[in-house]
Amino acid sequence: MWILIVLLIIGSALFLLNLTSGKMNRFQIISFYSKGKDAGFKWHEISMLWKAAVLADTEVPSKIFFSLDELDNCINLINQKYGILDKKNQTDPAVRELVKKLFEYRKKVEFSKPRYKRGLKTTRDIPLNQIMKIRTSDAGIHTTQVCGNTDTYIVISYPKGDPVPVGFTWRGRVLNVYFWRDNDAGYFFQSRLIDSYRDSENKFFRMAHTDHVLRSQKRKSVRAEAQFAAQMYRFKSAASFNNSIETNPGLFCVIVDLSEDGAAVRVGGRGKKGMAMKLQFKVRENLIVINGVVKSVDFNLEKDQSILHIELMPLEEATRFVILSYVYDVDRSRKRKKAVMEEGIRNSQEKIAGDLVEVEEIAAAEETD
Repeated sequence: MWILIVLLIIGSALFLLNLTSGKMNRFQIISFYSKGKDAGFKWHEISMLWKAAVLADTEVPSKIFFSLDELDNCINLINQKYGILDKKNQTDPAVRELVKKLFEYRKKVEFSKPRYKRGLKTTRDIPLNQIMKIRTSDAGIHTTQVCGNTDTYIVISYPKGDPVPVGFTWRGRVLNVYFWRDNDAGYFFQSRLIDSYRDSENKFFRMAHTDHVLRSQKRKSVRAEAQFAAQMYRFKSAASFNNSIETNPGLFCVIVDLSEDGAAVRVGGRGKKGMAMKLQFKVRENLIVINGVVKSVDFNLEKDQSILHIELMPLEEATRFVILSYVYDVDRSRKRKKAVMEEGIRNSQEKIAGDLVEVEEIAAAEETD
């Protein structure tokens, strides 16, 4: 039975080979399927990746099994070759469907990485600078930040938010604490504040540890940091959403992270939960229009700025492909830009260090004279 199934699959693959490429020979496709099966891939995944390798015209197709760089390169080459990111381009529906499946597979591979699977079990593992929300029974929701984490307690900044009632004290209260861990999930725990102390400028609290940390709201999409200048257009409700391009200027804002189903946007002033809006911006050379609703707001009183956490409405296919291509950096342009910036920083640091050495040598020479 299994022999018959294998023969049928290889026969289908050979038929596909004759349709898709004259450069590939029968030995290559049999070798490709064999390597894929040995590596633990499912038959439908092997078939999908074979189509991708053929359309991208890669020199060594089997590399796509073992290299994320090769997978992303295949997606990028297909995007370029078939104009997948161009809304006006009527690409072959079969090719677009293949790209859709490739992105679904790419997400599966991404979420299989250890950093997405490991969850926090104790507050001792909460990283420095983690932003947390604190809710109490009679003071509402406040924001704090982890400033230190020792074996015996967590150091947090003084909670910021709406004014607390007269006579209110933080110490001794049961606190409901919520936070979102980057590239992971949402977490909740309960704790109490032990005591407070102050340095020359700020006040801090010491919070008790707990090993009862609950994990919830696992991330459903991969997000990437961004710095996109955007125009925001507010609507009365989600019923007014549309994907038309606006010609009049909207409210200026900056998109600071982006995914296929959400975005974080920095705006001036205090944002409001539940706001319906349209965002218009460019991802590289592609003009993007997306609609969404604000689900939560982080307000910085000192800067008079808000970070709006927006849940996006379902995207047009071409828009989704543009955003996913950016998120996974399939052309590696974000990686190259980061490398250039890091190289520039290293060069600046080396120059400063060299200048300091030169100054010290001159000073030492002058003292000798």
